[in-house]
Amino acid sequence: MGFKGSTSDGSLSVAAAAFLADYTNLQVQANRGDPANGVIAFQPTNAGSSRTKGVEIEATLRPSRRFSVSAAVT
Repeated sequence: MGFKGSTSDGSLSVAAAAFLADYTNLQVQANRGDPANGVIAFQPTNAGSSRTKGVEIEATLRPSRRFSVSAAVT
């Protein structure tokens, strides 16, 4: 879910988003070493389940045509 907006003159723009992602049988690359020859390789493996949730907010202030300030937080 999110929102994006700006003032009519474009001097301020804001974007915000909230997210929630649930994963089951998540596949990831794992760094595995072979003890016989010491070679390290990436192998796909099942990491089980994962949940990610959070909020992102971005804003840009443009007090003049030649200057702007941006900020973001997650």
